[in-house]
Amino acid sequence: LVAKKWQERVEAFAEATKEISIGNQSIIAACERGLVEMLSMTNPKVVEAGLKLCEELCKCEELPSSAVPTLSNKLLEALSGNTRVVESLCGNFVLLALRWKAPIVAKEVVGFISTVRSADRPGVKGLALKQAGGAVSVLEALLREFGPDEARLSPVSGAVCKLLGDTDKGLKEKCYSYFEEAQR
Repeated sequence: LVAKKWQERVEAFAEATKEISIGNQSIIAACERGLVEMLSMTNPKVVEAGLKLCEELCKCEELPSSAVPTLSNKLLEALSGNTRVVESLCGNFVLLALRWKAPIVAKEVVGFISTVRSADRPGVKGLALKQAGGAVSVLEALLREFGPDEARLSPVSGAVCKLLGDTDKGLKEKCYSYFEEAQR
């Protein structure tokens, strides 16, 4: 999973995806640990293979419930990628939520937004800005799939409201999009 050559890494991801689908616990644990690195690669073929691996991990029947918070946080850390990565990860959060109850996953995402926001008081910048925007997109995907009641998400989430004070236009737009989805 950490080969230097991208072709070897893609092959390793494909093999790990097969192993996850049959419930290999050691591969599941190794993938959990290396998830952020897998999805932060610059080679699109490696990222695509990593996304497939991530999806299989989120669907995995053998994933213990105690691993859901850790996996959620690893996925949130990886939200700094390009739009394709963020969209795919939003889908993975929905898969996790379908399997492990939406409120548990939503709580992890809201907690992450609060942590990212408090780490950079005057405004969210750089990597944290991308992660915060991605996390708001995840909340919006959870709202769309489950609605505010089932996901136990407030239409006026305090964590998202705090992000509205940021100066970044893109982040504000993601927050407004979240609020629009919450009002549907």
